[in-house]
Amino acid sequence: MSMLTVSGVTILFKATSYRAGTILGSMESVIGGAYAVGPAVGIALLEVGGYSGSCYLFGAFIGVLMVVEIFILPNIEEVLKETPKSFLQLMKSFGMLVHFYHSFVNTLSMSIRYTIFPTFMIQTFDASSADVGLIIIISSIAYIITSPVAGVIVNKGYIYTGMVSAWILRFLSALFQSPSPLLDFIFHGKKYYLLSSILWCFTQCFTAIGFLAPFKGSLNLAEAGGYGRDSIHTYGMVAGMVNCAQGLGAIVGPVSGDSLSQSIGYSWTMTILAFIQLSTLFLLVLFLTIMRLTNQPLTQEEADQLESIKLSS
Repeated sequence: MSMLTVSGVTILFKATSYRAGTILGSMESVIGGAYAVGPAVGIALLEVGGYSGSCYLFGAFIGVLMVVEIFILPNIEEVLKETPKSFLQLMKSFGMLVHFYHSFVNTLSMSIRYTIFPTFMIQTFDASSADVGLIIIISSIAYIITSPVAGVIVNKGYIYTGMVSAWILRFLSALFQSPSPLLDFIFHGKKYYLLSSILWCFTQCFTAIGFLAPFKGSLNLAEAGGYGRDSIHTYGMVAGMVNCAQGLGAIVGPVSGDSLSQSIGYSWTMTILAFIQLSTLFLLVLFLTIMRLTNQPLTQEEADQLESIKLSS
């Protein structure tokens, strides 16, 4: 799956004229649709053909897609004029490490919530599996709708504004969703079904920007730092870096979330998650402050302007 994601993003960036936000927003909408439809389709296939039959059918579907891709995808070749910079050089940048951590925490928080939310709703409010499933479907629809909006925000250049705003709102959402024991002076230990449900869906609206923005931000930093512009090499490295962080978050999230939830409960787990998200916000603000104080470029356009000023002086 990681290979397909990285290669797919690289090809779309290189072979099409669409802007980054448009490509990434469309991809995230499709992914959100798959999350919404996938469980229902999986259950239907399981009922019809059993586990083995479902696997055979899914495998055949992938095989057909591979054949179609051979005839549809363009043959992209790139002649490198000089030896490209390595992935390790890319990761030595503080900015890249910030984007890596952002992508990791974004996926970590999502996977933790998906792991512990159903159990919390069922045990606390005696909700049925159908009720929880409906909430998740609604949140997936919200994700589908907001992904293109996040793409527009990225295309407009509001990358870091979107990231900072999203982390502030997700921090507050995580505190109020359970709600946190730190807010007992307001809620007095009471839980609210509607509040938890609404904030779960609300959080999904700001998750898409968490996936889109670090990719575009990392790509801008790489190109500003001397990596090839409109290059398969650069696209592949940035896509690989972001996908690696997301994969790590998807591994750590379910294990840590389930363990914490069983040990200290859902409310304290969400509280810890809220402050992990807050740490990402602080790190992001620190990075932006350092970049501005040291007059370092965040985009290739800023890098070109600085180069022009140096040449003219």
